[in-house]
Amino acid sequence: MQYNPHDYQKYAIGYIESHPVSAVLLDMGLGKTSIALTAINDLLFDFFEAHKVLVVAPLRVARDTWPAEIEKWDHLSDLIVSVAVGSVTERVQALKATADIYVINRENLSWLIDESGLPFDFDTVIIDELSSFKNHQAKRFKSFMRVRPRVKRIIGMTGTPSSNGLMDLWAEFKLLDMGVRLGRFITAFRNNYFMPDKRNGQIIYSYKPLPGAEKCIYKKISDITISMKSTDYLKMPELVSSEYTVMLSEKEAERYDELAKDLVLTIPGGEVTAANAAALSNKLCQMANGAIYNDSGETQVIHNQKLDALEDIIEAAAGKPILVAYWYKHDYDRIVEKLHSIKVPFSKLDTAESIRRWNNKEIPVGLIHPASAGHGLNLQSGGSTLIWFGLTWGFRGLRRLTAELDQVEAGERDALSEEHPRELLRLTGSLNRLLESERQQRERYRHSLDDLAHSLKTPLSVLQGVSENLAGRSANPEQAQILQRQIERMSQQIGYQLQRASLRKSGLVRHRARLAPLLDLLCEALDKVYRDKRVRVERVFDAQLEVPIEQGALLELLGNLLENAYRLCLGSIRVSAIEQAGFCELSVEDDGPGVPVDQRARILQRGERLDTQHEGQGIGTAVVKDIIESFGGELLLEDSDLGGAAFRVRLPRS
Repeated sequence: MQYNPHDYQKYAIGYIESHPVSAVLLDMGLGKTSIALTAINDLLFDFFEAHKVLVVAPLRVARDTWPAEIEKWDHLSDLIVSVAVGSVTERVQALKATADIYVINRENLSWLIDESGLPFDFDTVIIDELSSFKNHQAKRFKSFMRVRPRVKRIIGMTGTPSSNGLMDLWAEFKLLDMGVRLGRFITAFRNNYFMPDKRNGQIIYSYKPLPGAEKCIYKKISDITISMKSTDYLKMPELVSSEYTVMLSEKEAERYDELAKDLVLTIPGGEVTAANAAALSNKLCQMANGAIYNDSGETQVIHNQKLDALEDIIEAAAGKPILVAYWYKHDYDRIVEKLHSIKVPFSKLDTAESIRRWNNKEIPVGLIHPASAGHGLNLQSGGSTLIWFGLTWGFRGLRRLTAELDQVEAGERDALSEEHPRELLRLTGSLNRLLESERQQRERYRHSLDDLAHSLKTPLSVLQGVSENLAGRSANPEQAQILQRQIERMSQQIGYQLQRASLRKSGLVRHRARLAPLLDLLCEALDKVYRDKRVRVERVFDAQLEVPIEQGALLELLGNLLENAYRLCLGSIRVSAIEQAGFCELSVEDDGPGVPVDQRARILQRGERLDTQHEGQGIGTAVVKDIIESFGGELLLEDSDLGGAAFRVRLPRS
């Protein structure tokens, strides 16, 4: 078959060819295997930059997908591939054979390096499903790291690089660049980008990313990484989902309800019991499919309703290939018996030969277990119709729970109801306790702030009176005016913070505040405080520009950002603002020392400060971030062309 790559595939091929170390993070269906093979073909025969290539992949992918892809495309006909799977003798024989590409399953990578006795002389390595190397304690990870310096070119491919969170990325990229970008040690990576989440005293069970850590990590690895989503590049036919309702007879429905209610069912073949909610759900799913295992492990047939429906669907397909997914062994046995009885050819797709025949449209009905259809198994050439014989879970209870959670979030109800399946009641109870705890915490927070505002009211009033007297008698009325303005600002901000804390949901009522007058007010005060610096503030925005945020919130966040800029700059500050489709971006930049990339996430935490020479609580930028997020915006910390830091605030336009 002639290979006509899409534009994104051409880009990915060129990227691999031009980068000795590359992470290719492409969604399923974008053709990672053909992209890698095309790049390797060019590196072998056109550029002569690769000589001996090793592919490490899951077993089925190594055995079936890689050889099939080479055989499929005309431009790869010169490639010689040797698949090293099977027994030790078969693997050794395959690795000693003359070939361009050697494919081995990931489970045998440690054997190849540590036990085979064969030299590891591969100059190019492709890791298919890089996410399977996310555990730095795994034997295959440690084995490969010992030989990693010998590899001149490495390609890591996966569609799910961080399925369990950002922590996964450290081991994966350590494998690629030997710790250049995310650090050589997991402890340093964890300390720089994460904070403890769930813990018991000194025992930490999990970590969560620091604010801004995700963007910082992505920037660190961006020079060797390409990432593409299938929704952006694939134009797939619209999915047609059809539900075939199967009705149980009255007697069969009674049996189902009896088991669901009593956890015990007596049938002619024996007794069925469910010890807990999980076992009950499993047993009910079996009954819905038509058979069930009794307490002795024997299969008891309940009904054949689904088998009859399957026959109808196959007949309606009129010879069109159909893939049938089953879960239980008794489902498979009964489906096979049914297909034999109606004389429909079929095959279980569990071998390389059966998968080849399916993709060649030689099998009218293919049977497959979902657990065996692992990453990278290509079945799309054989047909596009999938029948899911039986679900292993139910959605009705979860949908009801989701709806109630939406109502809680919207403020339409205070707690979750008890009208849920038994297996979900423990979860709903925990969620209700969490909601109540959060409500009480918010109440305590609101009361504390109320008390604080009340306690500060009298001292502020006294200070206001003193400042008014000073303004009338002072020889320097300008200083008295500054004092009055600052006292007024303190009073306004106390009221504003109290308002924010009292809200049930984050996000104040949206207003629009003019930027220019507030900036003039703040700069006038800060110019007096930092008069020795003679700071020049450049304004780059329309004088009539309105920012989509409440005036008090804008005063608070802009005051914090400007105060930081005044304190750290050498003499120049730039305040700019632009309106684009969907959002408004406000930037405060300075020509100071800037913020190191590895410290940017840390300074957004409360109490963290880089500048230790000046007094302060270290919460300014964290307060700014909190305010911005309450309005659905985001705070970005970047480098400025002035030489220092650039704080960029992006707010959605109301």
